[in-house]
Amino acid sequence: MSVSKGEKRISTFRVLPWVEVACVIALTGLAAASIPVRAQGAMHARTNVSTARPIVMLSDIHFDPFHDPGKFKQLQAAPVSRWVSILNAPPTSGQAKQFAEMQSACNASGVDTDWALLQSSLAAARERQPSPLFVTLSGDLTVHQFSCRFHRMDPNGSDAASIDFAVKTASFVALELKHTFPQSPVYIALGNNDSSCGDYRESPGSQYFHGMAHAVAAEAGSAAHGEILREFPYQGDYDIPLPGPMQHTRLIVLQDIFQSSNYSACNGKPDPSAARQQIQWLAGRLALARAHGEHVWVMSHIPPGVFVYQTIKAHRNVCGGQAPEMFYSSEGLTDTLQKYAGTVRLVIMGHTHDDELRLLKPAGAVLAGSGSHEVPVKLVPSITPLHGNYPAFITGKVNPQTATLMDYTVFIASNKTGIGTQWKTEYTWSKAYDLPDFSAESVAKLVTRLQDDKHGSSAASRDYEQWFAAGEGKTMGTLLRLFWPSYVCSLGHMHASGYRQCLCGGTRTLESSTGH
Repeated sequence: MSVSKGEKRISTFRVLPWVEVACVIALTGLAAASIPVRAQGAMHARTNVSTARPIVMLSDIHFDPFHDPGKFKQLQAAPVSRWVSILNAPPTSGQAKQFAEMQSACNASGVDTDWALLQSSLAAARERQPSPLFVTLSGDLTVHQFSCRFHRMDPNGSDAASIDFAVKTASFVALELKHTFPQSPVYIALGNNDSSCGDYRESPGSQYFHGMAHAVAAEAGSAAHGEILREFPYQGDYDIPLPGPMQHTRLIVLQDIFQSSNYSACNGKPDPSAARQQIQWLAGRLALARAHGEHVWVMSHIPPGVFVYQTIKAHRNVCGGQAPEMFYSSEGLTDTLQKYAGTVRLVIMGHTHDDELRLLKPAGAVLAGSGSHEVPVKLVPSITPLHGNYPAFITGKVNPQTATLMDYTVFIASNKTGIGTQWKTEYTWSKAYDLPDFSAESVAKLVTRLQDDKHGSSAASRDYEQWFAAGEGKTMGTLLRLFWPSYVCSLGHMHASGYRQCLCGGTRTLESSTGH
């Protein structure tokens, strides 16, 4: 599986906005809509706890190298190997005032991860699991409004200089992850803020991809190094074997910015061919894995399906026939992943900053809770507290024989600064929901249970609401319950037609093949 895709491919949630959404609900009527009332045989053989191997999962770090503007010139001039000494130096004179001015100039909605919070987060992850089999980071290494911040600090800086500093910033985050877990491979996906030319903007073969290929390959370890250097520079994707004792299991990583409804190329124009090429490449890799009897984990950044927050904010009357807002521009990626259910054992994503899940099902299938022909998706909560949540990360346990995520625990910070921060357990999946694993079958059972609760008032629903935004259960639990029908239908319905049927009436059937 070493053919380069460059050769072959040519043939945000925030606590305060949810208050706004709660007001909009009364106008749209979405919250009042009622919710109508894999088996995999030996693949689901239960594993003794002693044989499960630990992993660490992080997402949406959004590290801000501009937090102390007075250090920018030093960071820009220095190699990333010297950044720690620069960042560890005392704050420069006027730091707070200069940072506040930058936040205002760039219309920032909150504060992303600074050096103190990054240190605290990685130290806590190492303390909870010092020797993971591997570490995943599902996108968005760099601060929001990166380009604005760079050009404020360097008004005459070229686009090439901005890209170079963006590569250095993301490479520094990758390097710190590797320093935290020196004996473990670190696998990195890029997000919509990790790009050459701005949020949701990128072009295949970009300077950013070529620059990041070396950092991503270095942190993944020698076994994956060559394959990543061959694959990554085209669209930020790669396909590698997971380390032993994982048996016959691959990891496919996608930069799914090309699938986003907001995507445009660096010239500002739509480029649907980039998404098609990526899906074609993915389908080929999954077909090869299935032919060889391999399991696959897939990691990307942006989740599929309905963007509930934006749908409500835009006053979309879904039950009146208007289309909901979607995360992706088409169902191509979603349908490709689902087609290879059974082979694809888990999909890891992020982007929303919240602790969520999804279940990919075939078009027209019945939400029966059996887990057949379905793919479980885990959205990892963010390190950045930008959207009002507290920083959080996950440690998990994986069955090396079946590539099943057997369990996971979410850890959250006591504050949002990384200064004097204590980290504690928020919940453990198996104990919270009384399920044996995070398999397709188990996730299907929970999605069925949540969807059948029309008012978000059952014990399982209240737990989900409480943990949705890490550490903000009292606020978000109440708000999420207000639009529970609109939200819960998005967990198992990735196509617009199926989402509408779930929300507005009918049986528990999923999306028709017409889609969005």
